[in-house]
Amino acid sequence: MSTKMISTNTGTGLNKPRTFRDRIPAWFDNSTLSWLGGRLLTSVVAVAVVMTAVFLVTRLISDPARRMLPLGASQEQIDALNATLGLSDPLYVQYIHFLGDLATLNLGESIWYHLPSLEVALGRLPSTLSLLAIALAISIVVFVPMGILASTRPGSLVDRLVTGVSLAGLSVPQFWLGAMLVLVFSVGLGWFPTSGAGSLSHAILPAVTLSLSLGGRLAQVTRTSFLDQGKMPYVTMARAKGFSSLYVLRKHVLRNALLPILTIISWDSARMITGHAVIVEVLFARPGFGRLVIESVKRQDFTQLQACVFVGAVVIVIVNILTDILARIVEPRRASK
Repeated sequence: MSTKMISTNTGTGLNKPRTFRDRIPAWFDNSTLSWLGGRLLTSVVAVAVVMTAVFLVTRLISDPARRMLPLGASQEQIDALNATLGLSDPLYVQYIHFLGDLATLNLGESIWYHLPSLEVALGRLPSTLSLLAIALAISIVVFVPMGILASTRPGSLVDRLVTGVSLAGLSVPQFWLGAMLVLVFSVGLGWFPTSGAGSLSHAILPAVTLSLSLGGRLAQVTRTSFLDQGKMPYVTMARAKGFSSLYVLRKHVLRNALLPILTIISWDSARMITGHAVIVEVLFARPGFGRLVIESVKRQDFTQLQACVFVGAVVIVIVNILTDILARIVEPRRASK
């Protein structure tokens, strides 16, 4: 009898081992692979276009070698720097060499640091990314629940308070907010350092300064997204069946409302890396990626500036691709479009 049961179970496939394909998530199919390949290809083209624009802008500067050298530099020094940077060649030859160096990630040596410019840019990136991670965590933990709460009570006092706070976060200039935080919590109370990096306490005030702008927009988008999903027929049907509002919110509304939230997080993350982080890092004297961009412009170190633009473009591309992958996981119907 036991032998018969074993053969029956084997015949029905109950003991059949799972293959590698069975362990792959359902959303990661052939269409996802082709989509990912297309995204990677377009991303490479986008980065190449950005770097071409940077190449043309830096070469249009009249005599960049003279601008990069100290005042009073001799013509021999200028000619030597032109030869080192390849600026004495025709423009099309420079561009061919530039593309070859870009393909091998050889973006030249920083005139100021006398180190590979890509190495300098990558060395500054972790400080900015850690600051961005803390700011995102504050925004998500504080402002997303505020937006959800406001969506459950539209027109109420809570809704008006959340709307007011989010508008204030969007309206207050970051340089002013950062200065006020330093005056109150660093100079006045002495709770946090005024500048620098190296510990979590150094990152709190800059992260709060960054998070309010993102948080204000995140609260508004969350409120709008949850309100829109709450009006959908499937939500009305679920409530008609007697499910509680909390159950409907958690099981039905949350998943469908995440897509706009992911989009705004991705968009603002890119803005922080390429824009807002510059202001905050200069204000709090943090040795981050944004501050390096400003220093490269001021010092006219165009090889370092090229490396910064390249790293920034690659980071933005990676953030966008990861966001799209998360969106396909949250909303599998995107994979079929």
